[in-house]
Amino acid sequence: TFSYLKQHPVEWFDLEGISAVEATDNHTVTFYLKKPYAPFLNQVAGNVPIIPRHVWQNVADPRGTSNVEYMVGTGPYRLIRYDKAQGAYAYQANTNFFLGAPQIEKIFFVPVGDTVAALERGVIDEGNIPASLLHRFKDRRDFLIASGPSYWVLTLRFNCDQQPFSEKAVRQAIACAIDRKALIEQAVPGGLEGAKPGSPGFLPPDSSWHDSTVQHLYPHDLTRARLLLQSMGVEDRNGDRICETADGSLMQFTLITTPQYLREAEALQLMLRRIGFALQPKAMDVRSLDALVREGRFDLALAGHGGLGADPSAIMGFGGMTKRGQSFGVPVDFTYLELSEQLLTSSDRSQRMELCRTMQHIYADQLPTLPLYYPIWFSAHRAETLQGWFYTAEGGIGIGIPLPYNKLLFIRGNLP
Repeated sequence: TFSYLKQHPVEWFDLEGISAVEATDNHTVTFYLKKPYAPFLNQVAGNVPIIPRHVWQNVADPRGTSNVEYMVGTGPYRLIRYDKAQGAYAYQANTNFFLGAPQIEKIFFVPVGDTVAALERGVIDEGNIPASLLHRFKDRRDFLIASGPSYWVLTLRFNCDQQPFSEKAVRQAIACAIDRKALIEQAVPGGLEGAKPGSPGFLPPDSSWHDSTVQHLYPHDLTRARLLLQSMGVEDRNGDRICETADGSLMQFTLITTPQYLREAEALQLMLRRIGFALQPKAMDVRSLDALVREGRFDLALAGHGGLGADPSAIMGFGGMTKRGQSFGVPVDFTYLELSEQLLTSSDRSQRMELCRTMQHIYADQLPTLPLYYPIWFSAHRAETLQGWFYTAEGGIGIGIPLPYNKLLFIRGNLP
């Protein structure tokens, strides 16, 4: 598996830190790493799918191969049908699973136009629902609701390579000008029931690595925002309600985002207008937005990403080994980068906790991005079908993306 994946890299995990893999005997595999890598069990061993050699060794183009016969794994279910056009999947129980035969014989993942309506009509047994529609299911005996953190964040990304966003004080001023709670109430379905305000230290409050002391470093304070701007020579000199720099450059910028977050972009436009920043929201597809950010051809960007339930080195250092940090806005700070390397190599929990705490304070001070909010996910399911759905804690083993489909549930039922 590891030899094959080194020849055919997958973006979900980075195997460059592995120097060799040996099958020591029939029940033991030994991994040799190029250097210590603390999150190995989560990020690599618990994430890489094991594939059978006799099936995959002659497949030269794995990305172009979608035949169900190639989908062979070791999990509790087998993929028996896949409809690419509809995005539908059918799974059947693997009776030979090492923890025992699953309780449910078949699982179907089917796309529906209106999840709430499909649940109420009995078309599907489980689906994600927005916080604003929780009332449709809360008092019904035939439905149960599971909820948990999404470990996803929406951020305001600054182009730190261009003025005025290259100035830390300007970024901090913008943080003070944005009322994150009001933003959630205006833009997120269900308001504060559907999301939690962002932390300047980046890590969400649901993470066991979160440092609560950074959460309120930038309360909504327009006076402080204006004073920070004035310290950098940015103020409204001619009374037109748009700030200028000392050389006359107007604080007029384009805020790029995707159509999904235009409501948030418009809310930010109004909030920043109060400190003399004129924003023009511009919506585009995700691929175009990512390309502009990666190439540094933007002013401000509104975008997000998940996986925040993973090992902290994969979040605060954005993978470390992948060297993709700048595309996500890691502080250009020597101390921060040095700490991220220590976080990758240290296996002592208390030491890692202290490293992570220090990194959050540096992140909050530098603010390469401003985390705006963390969505809360809700899942409604039919009680008679299966009781006990639950979200995996901090994403479980793997890359930190939580789901209500924990395999242990299907094997053992209601866990204590």
